Amino acid sequence: MATHTAQISESSILALKSLIGRQVHRVYAPSLDVAGTHVAAPSFSVSISDQIGDAWVHRFVNLKATWSETPRFMNDYWEIQASDDQTPVGISVNAENAMLSPCSISFYENGGSMIARIEIYSLSVSDFEDDNESVLYDKALQFVRENGSSFCVACQLNGPGIAEFVRLSEDPKVIQEFLEDCALRLTLA
Repeated sequence: MATHTAQISESSILALKSLIGRQVHRVYAPSLDVAGTHVAAPSFSVSISDQIGDAWVHRFVNLKATWSETPRFMNDYWEIQASDDQTPVGISVNAENAMLSPCSISFYENGGSMIARIEIYSLSVSDFEDDNESVLYDKALQFVRENGSSFCVACQLNGPGIAEFVRLSEDPKVIQEFLEDCALRLTLA
């Protein structure tokens, strides 16, 4: 059996770990598709800053996904990618690295609570007609805050946006939809 597998890379895990212990008040995107509490974008960027000596260093944890299909039955699967970069992905910046015209999502109620852990959820879909068409991929990242609230970034086709877009929500019902049929694969703490 040749299952198509797409799991988060070690470099992506390192980038994600840099968010643990941080407050996330706002997430940036180059554009947004919105349907209620369900938001989709080509990528999301989380701004993080550290004071090193007398200077502040600003960077971004960028989240995006690459969409693929199996060759015969076109079963969908994604590879979630996270990177730690100087600039946000897909958003123009000026000479001083200030963002130009980003879209933003603000977490007003829970943004002040630090991220305690990140849970990585996988989805496995077996194709019983052709074993070579089965898929296993990391479908969602749930960012759990110290106060128990969370937001989730996921890959899926239903909802706003197109297949290449990643989805984001902090609504518990939408998060439950994102995680449906998934299994917790890894917890980063």
